Amino acid sequence: MPNTHSKHEVIRCERCSAPFECKANSFTKCQCSTVQLSLNETQYVSEHYDGCLCAKCLLEVQLEYKEMFVSPKLQTLGRIEDNNLSDLRSSSLSD
Repeated sequence: MPNTHSKHEVIRCERCSAPFECKANSFTKCQCSTVQLSLNETQYVSEHYDGCLCAKCLLEVQLEYKEMFVSPKLQTLGRIEDNNLSDLRSSSLSD
């Protein structure tokens, strides 16, 4: 007879409700440890969710965070760089 008892608790992802095996007592073997989150990303997740998320949802929330907070900053930096280059070109032409 196969062993149907899991060593770890099976829970549902708070975001998508997909079942997964939680290995909080063995974190390095847990599926969520495959997603590397920055401190800011971890804070973002904890501000929006109380429970565990599956790895797929963690990746999606990480992307959501980057699109909301990182991309606009990079676009702003790009505009600043473009403006600085324009200023340098203008000053070079006037010399």
